[in-house]
Amino acid sequence: MSVLRMLGKVRTHDNEKGRERRVSYRVDSTTIAPFRAVAIGDNSTPWFDADFYLVGYDEIESGLDCWIVNLVGRDYLESGSSFTFIIGPSNRDADASYGETNFQFVKEHFGLKFATPSEITKGVKKFKDNTKVANEGDLIFENASEDSGTLYGSLDYQAAPFVTAGMESTFGSGSTPDVELILLVISNPITMTLYEVKYYEDSDSPGTFSGYRGVLTSVPGTYAPAGFSSGEWRTAGQSLRVFEKGGGKVYLATRKMMQAPFSLDWRTDLYGSAVW
Repeated sequence: MSVLRMLGKVRTHDNEKGRERRVSYRVDSTTIAPFRAVAIGDNSTPWFDADFYLVGYDEIESGLDCWIVNLVGRDYLESGSSFTFIIGPSNRDADASYGETNFQFVKEHFGLKFATPSEITKGVKKFKDNTKVANEGDLIFENASEDSGTLYGSLDYQAAPFVTAGMESTFGSGSTPDVELILLVISNPITMTLYEVKYYEDSDSPGTFSGYRGVLTSVPGTYAPAGFSSGEWRTAGQSLRVFEKGGGKVYLATRKMMQAPFSLDWRTDLYGSAVW
């Protein structure tokens, strides 16, 4: 069943520059495409009146196959202001900061599930102890069965958001899992580093910002976090403020990215590759 639900109401804020509106939606992989297709600067989006320009877009992963999309529209002509914005620093300057965010591993990331009565009668073994038959509700491997030839089963990282090679080196491979570590991470949220950088961009093509979504394989040195490594960081949303300057536009971009835990790499086949 597709998910497309507006969260709360449209929030409107007036100031000396004009009127700003914000709206949020909960979406899934079947309904997110129209949101991602609209370019920053578009004044004909279905979420705002025709005289409102889309100036901010942010999407936050909120569980398996679920995102919260936040949209910002602004009618910056309403107040009569020319919105001339004088740039102080050069485009090469950036303001960066670090923070924290949480990531929760789930049993499916390791190919685990809870044992059912039918599996117990077949003698399927506990994940925690491959010498003991599971009880109802115990964690077991999804591929453990009489038919598969193994009553214990083996690790399966197909549902994990990280590259399999890194998962294997961190949590184990085949039928030799690091049981203690896996139980720890599915029971407790893992702290990840969140990095935010703000910079100015002179551009007549706001669509160039639309590619910032997915796994980061490269970031310009001025804007990159310390020790940046390709694949280790994934975008965590961006917002843009648009200003008029000399007949053109200037963008104040705020971009966020999050670092995978345990020196893992995010999967580009799942999230795609981001374009700076």
